[in-house]
Amino acid sequence: MTSFTLAFAAVLLSFSAAANMVVMGAAQPDRSNRNGFFPIYRSISILQTGDNETHSKPKLSSSHRNLLDSFPATRDPSIFSGLDPLDIPQFILLTFDDAVGPYTMDLYQPLSSVQDSQGCGIKATWYVSISSSAGGQSLTQCELISGLRKGQHEIATHTYGHNGDPSTEDIIGALDWLESECGVPREEMRGFRTPYLKFSQSTFDRLHDMGFLYDSSIGEPGIGSNKGERHLWPYTMDNGIAQDCRAAAGSCDQNKNLPGMWEIPMWNMLDENDSPMIPMDWPGNAYEHLTHNFERRYNGNRAPLGIYLHASWLYLNGENLKKWAEEVLAAYNDVFFVTNFEMIEWMRNPVSSTQYAITRECEGQVTDCIPPLGGCGHGKFDATQCACACNPPFVRPNCLTVGDSTNSNTPQTSESTNSPATAPSMTLFVAQGSLSSDDVGDMDSGSDDVGDMDSGSDYDEGMGSSDLDKKTEPGPGLTTSIHLDENNPDQQLKLAPDSDILQYGYIDVISGSSVMHVSPLALITAAISFALTLVFQT
Repeated sequence: MTSFTLAFAAVLLSFSAAANMVVMGAAQPDRSNRNGFFPIYRSISILQTGDNETHSKPKLSSSHRNLLDSFPATRDPSIFSGLDPLDIPQFILLTFDDAVGPYTMDLYQPLSSVQDSQGCGIKATWYVSISSSAGGQSLTQCELISGLRKGQHEIATHTYGHNGDPSTEDIIGALDWLESECGVPREEMRGFRTPYLKFSQSTFDRLHDMGFLYDSSIGEPGIGSNKGERHLWPYTMDNGIAQDCRAAAGSCDQNKNLPGMWEIPMWNMLDENDSPMIPMDWPGNAYEHLTHNFERRYNGNRAPLGIYLHASWLYLNGENLKKWAEEVLAAYNDVFFVTNFEMIEWMRNPVSSTQYAITRECEGQVTDCIPPLGGCGHGKFDATQCACACNPPFVRPNCLTVGDSTNSNTPQTSESTNSPATAPSMTLFVAQGSLSSDDVGDMDSGSDDVGDMDSGSDYDEGMGSSDLDKKTEPGPGLTTSIHLDENNPDQQLKLAPDSDILQYGYIDVISGSSVMHVSPLALITAAISFALTLVFQT
């Protein structure tokens, strides 16, 4: 009878876990008071295109494009700069793709403390998608976007629903949502990267018609770069596309002119044998690969070094990236982490690295305007204060400690928020453990998980959500526990053996959440199974 009871209870618990994923989406709920949904089709003015596609025409700032922007593709920067390569700043272009959620910020947080000799923090370009499907619930959180803007990061777009070779509506959907919900001025959203790096000529035609300043979607394996010393510089499409789209993940008409629109190539990292790896989330020793590729560029034509990532890559490689960045910025006074737009601005008005170090913009930059590690517990992040706004009686720094709010400098909220901690107080926490590269799998360009970039197959931009769902379950040594008392974290009730986490606990990259919350349905089901156990045992 006991065996039957335990089996029945296990079935109920499995059902509750599955139902919990459906109800909660395996993600932290939207912390705003909005319903989280957005109608993509926002009619501004209607066009009829040649392919009979009806869509809305966006209003992008005419200042996106400079009428003088005409930069033919070249590997010789002296043509447009008049400078010797030794006097050219070495730019580092750090970019992140996909929704911006709490888990993304947890992983990025260590990098926010890195500064150069002028006291400027790292700046990155964030290609922001809103949801994981067209018309789906928003996964990006506006308070995090506002914090990034205070850090002088660039907000670019990655479609609303994260669809490869996207429609006009999907491209416009991200612009509309970020403008209306997060208050990002439309003129600031200058750049675009297509999801999965899947594009066609229609993608570029749409971006050009909408007035985007630049695209950065085409992989550049470095053929003809003399082992990374003479990479192609960014260029405008006045004379077509200078790269071989067949070597990337899409197709294009290389002879079609799109005047004034820039392409910032996605330069592949080269391994220790100078063979090109995938451009995003490359595998192997991050510190060694960064050092190798940096030295080739710095001692070559000073083409920008692109570091193209999903935040999930930082889970295994973040410490090495931070170490490398700190060492490079300490050793060189002519190396700068800049946004894509800042790099274009320099190409428009090139100056020597010495002058650039003096005149570059970082005054007023708030590098740490991000939530504390783990989020804001019983509250939400307030980007205006760059601190948690806690629901009383909880106080800063992370809204998990009860205190006297009258004596606290914590911004307090008068109303309950939709923070995860305001849901049932019994929350299932999955603690982080140690992972090796073997746990993640071989993300080389020829692997089955990623696909072969050279063949133009549908690969997932490197280490994306599908890879993490399959590969990056927490390893042994993790614990699953229920915190019965938020003020006494040592009081824990063991819920399941560590191995059970492999089934129910994992990192959801799309939602940006590493915490799975127990839904009311799960609690009720667990209570029923526990009661049945007592009945049958008696």
